[in-house]
Amino acid sequence: MHKHRLNRRSNAADKQPKSDVVLSPFKHKISDSLKQSLQDQTILFMPLDEFIYMLVVPPTFNYSKEETEQVAKEIQQGILPSKYNDEPYHILTWQQIVNENHLQASCSTWSMLHNGHFAENAQLVFFVNIEHARTIVQNDATQAGYTTTSQYGNHVVVVSNGEFEEQISLLSIASRSLWLAEELAVTIQSSIRALPSAFRFFYSTLRLLKKTYPEASFWRENGQLHVMHNRLYGSIDYRAIARAIHFSKQSAENWINRLTLAELLNLDKHPVLSIRSFVFPKARPESMHQIKDGFVLAIETSTEQRLVPVPMNNGELQTNKIQHYLNESVRHIGNRQFSSYAYVHSDSALFSAIFIGDQIASIATHPGLIYGAIRGLGKIPNIVRILSDNEDTIIVVDQKVDIATINLLKNKANHILKTLYPDGSDAILLDCSVIIPDFPCGQFVLHHIPPPYFELIDTANDKKITLPPGRSDYLRGLAFELIHQWELAVHAFRRAYSFDAADGDISYALGRAMSELNQFEDSLTFLERAFALLPEDPDVANSLGIAYLESGQKENSLRVLEHAVDMQPDDAQFLFNLGRCYLQNQKLNEAETVLTKALKYAPNFPEAHATLAQVRWRLGDVSSAKKHARKAFAASPSNKYVQDLLWALSMDDDESA
Repeated sequence: MHKHRLNRRSNAADKQPKSDVVLSPFKHKISDSLKQSLQDQTILFMPLDEFIYMLVVPPTFNYSKEETEQVAKEIQQGILPSKYNDEPYHILTWQQIVNENHLQASCSTWSMLHNGHFAENAQLVFFVNIEHARTIVQNDATQAGYTTTSQYGNHVVVVSNGEFEEQISLLSIASRSLWLAEELAVTIQSSIRALPSAFRFFYSTLRLLKKTYPEASFWRENGQLHVMHNRLYGSIDYRAIARAIHFSKQSAENWINRLTLAELLNLDKHPVLSIRSFVFPKARPESMHQIKDGFVLAIETSTEQRLVPVPMNNGELQTNKIQHYLNESVRHIGNRQFSSYAYVHSDSALFSAIFIGDQIASIATHPGLIYGAIRGLGKIPNIVRILSDNEDTIIVVDQKVDIATINLLKNKANHILKTLYPDGSDAILLDCSVIIPDFPCGQFVLHHIPPPYFELIDTANDKKITLPPGRSDYLRGLAFELIHQWELAVHAFRRAYSFDAADGDISYALGRAMSELNQFEDSLTFLERAFALLPEDPDVANSLGIAYLESGQKENSLRVLEHAVDMQPDDAQFLFNLGRCYLQNQKLNEAETVLTKALKYAPNFPEAHATLAQVRWRLGDVSSAKKHARKAFAASPSNKYVQDLLWALSMDDDESA
């Protein structure tokens, strides 16, 4: 586990301070725990009730999202009880809760996260017993006279009045409960009480659909609403219609009149807003869009991780149609996904960052997306200035940042853009100020560009004439390694090698980068040369040993990996690689020894636990094998190899029985 202090509290230890404001016990625990975590500067893990737990990581720990998720997985697998049919507690991150509920009023307790000391870098994770939530929903619904069934792995309860069905997502219920800071049972009761109104709305929606489309046939079957008109046939999600109408604040009649039957059949394709260049409407004149000052606001739908323009049929009233899609894009803004490179300019005391990624300029369509992108990257100002000159880059800075810094950031952004997108990006013009909202939105995968990247690139460019032949290419290759652009790194190292094949560092760098692309056999030529030139470098020996192992040369691998461990006996990664090699060479006792030693230096090493589990299994110690497989799963629950290993071990138990 990460090095942190984990402060666990029990229900009995909770005491409510005197206050003029009467808080429910649930709200009080949330408020009290946030304050305590801030005062004690500890990672706090506590129950909010018997079925919901909360993890608070103070901003002083500077944990990344990935580090916090790792801690949460360790808690989920290693600490939390599993009381209902061995179903684990489900993890809900604070950002997931915000993404689903940000358009609704929240409990004022959460303002601490964004306006107080918990701002920018605080991390919250909740653990919810979904089986308990399902039981409450089914009991309350049954008492109200409805029938219930479970769907989607028991995460959705379908409630029926005999003609229509309402789907109650247990994760959404838990998310709303935490957003409102109220007991889960209270939120569920409110949802059940709202069912009669929902079913009445479904009836009125069906009558309105029949009135609007008199030539179409509508019928109910197994809780679904089916429609057939000419060659058009499908199911209409009347629940999605109800949610969209409620959000739009339009009358049901006005809302339905905006859409065609085909569009009603595709309500599951959530629209998104994208910032595009003026080339977009020329290439797709039939697409739905609005011309803005400096760019085009395009309306698209997300299909299989691709953005597809929404067509505008001839003769349609474009203003009403666009307003519908604008409303829907805002309603689903929390589902918007971006992957981008990010660089934070640390030389400035004011916040300054650049983002380079496919369609990343589109975060400017909503202030919550801007906040989602920059959250956790530093002290965030209340107002930011955003600038972009193409679809795939955006600069976000404090409005007080000077023009010299902005120009510097533009140069860095253009360099990264040309490196990653050699074909270029369509031009736009965007420069405006944005007020940062209370809550961030969106789902972001950020690949951070460290400052040494630009230092290496600048040195390679500025001193190319004075550096030895090939050295500038070697520096560029090292820079590309820092941002995991392995193909670019291989290309740069090949150029460097063509100038100086006698340099062991260059040979090692080329072989190392090729190994990252799984080109192990091809990498051997360069790694062997590097090992001959640098025989006492443990990193070179380790990389060569792995390449031998992946190429099927087990004996060579064993010889070189033993040499690497001899030179650096306390390196957990080296020990793990040697243990894996021993296993493939059927040296089980030796593998057990070095893997145990690796875990001594790195107790949370999932691959080492999984490999030791395999070794112990082959040695006949199934109990110990399962123990290490569970530890591997706790550290890396999404690892399919670990999942398969646990399943195989459980089957071994079944066969033994």
